Amino acid sequence: MDENIFSEQSKNEQVTDNGNQSVPVVGSVPVVKNTPDNNIKKITVLLCVLCALFGGILGGIISGNIIKNSIRKEMMTVDTSSTSNQTITEKQTETTTKNETTTKNNITQTNISSGTVTSSDDKPSLDISFSAKEIYKYNVDSVVSIEVRDSYSKGYGTGFIVSEKGYIVTNYHVVENASSVKVTLYDESQYTAEVIGFEESNDLAVIKIEPKGKIESLIYGKSSDLSVGDDVYVIGNPLGDLTFTLTKGVVSALNRLIDTGSGFNINMFQTDAAVNSGNSGGPVFDKHGFVVGIASAKYASASIEGLSFCVPIDDVRSMIDEIINKGYVSGKPLIGVSVYDREITNYGFIQSQRRINGAKIMELGQNSAAAKAGLQVGDIIVKLDGEEITSVSQLKTVLSDYRSGDKITLKVSRNGTLTDVALVLDEYEPTQPRTDYSYVYDL
Repeated sequence: MDENIFSEQSKNEQVTDNGNQSVPVVGSVPVVKNTPDNNIKKITVLLCVLCALFGGILGGIISGNIIKNSIRKEMMTVDTSSTSNQTITEKQTETTTKNETTTKNNITQTNISSGTVTSSDDKPSLDISFSAKEIYKYNVDSVVSIEVRDSYSKGYGTGFIVSEKGYIVTNYHVVENASSVKVTLYDESQYTAEVIGFEESNDLAVIKIEPKGKIESLIYGKSSDLSVGDDVYVIGNPLGDLTFTLTKGVVSALNRLIDTGSGFNINMFQTDAAVNSGNSGGPVFDKHGFVVGIASAKYASASIEGLSFCVPIDDVRSMIDEIINKGYVSGKPLIGVSVYDREITNYGFIQSQRRINGAKIMELGQNSAAAKAGLQVGDIIVKLDGEEITSVSQLKTVLSDYRSGDKITLKVSRNGTLTDVALVLDEYEPTQPRTDYSYVYDL
């Protein structure tokens, strides 16, 4: 085997180039003889190289696909996560909306039998306090702006919906002597309203519209639950053009007996919430979003800030239902007389007034309790069941403690002589307010 190698080396030392003999190359590499084994090795190496090359290409393709799929998968994960988050957000929004709707529904339950809202006695257990923002949001749709016209002028007020059938509560003095009443809802839709009935002694009136779509009513709270210092909220239309304004205050005092200037003293609670002309008849809310009073701007001071008065809802809730169902408050007492407590004499441009100590009878109703009992025009009522009467306002206040069917004894001054007259009270049904003598009242 060694001989063959050297022999090949010797042959390699002489290389023919153009037929010339070359000089031997020093350190030349021995040439390996091509044997079957060597061919197998070469083929094996070549196959390895080819496999490596092919494997690299294939591996690159596979790796690329793996990376591409991985990136796509990550992108899909992000998209899915985003969609999932969006879905969750939508569900949360939907849940929030449902919760708000549920809360609103809880706050606006209606009593089908009477057609008016229920009170907090009938509501589900919902001991939740709301922010001013929430109270406004949940209730402003049920507050209305009122515009009234008479023969000479127009005025403004506020009211609130107490039935989905279109019944609205406001103050009596808002619609008093009105020839037309226009109501504007929060969505700016307008309606002509009809006066259903009123209770002047509590400055209460109910009007009605025929709603074109669904309207929502408010729910009564309990004014008897109010304490001095409690937060209260008022929604109304101050000055007639600042529509749907929210003001906030606290209960400043309870059980204020306010002289209305129309012959009635009304029990009210006092607040420091801003109540101005145009707010009259608007709802007063407690912290739960329930109506606990009716704002009466007529009895707020025009010159003193932080002083306003509201009719407690407990005092008029049953009256509202009766006006809706009957057109008037049943059981109210009626003597059947027209009375006054001052005599006015006109001398051209000069007017003279004389105060009367008591309530003097100007007219007697036909077939009235007063006429049947023998009362006469010119009699001055000075006592009712022993309680002294010095004015028409006082007579109204004392009489409000009685019901129709009650028996009373009046002491009257007739031509300077005191006489007792007993009678059974009739039931009062309201009529159009007297306009010929503004200082004369029907009792």
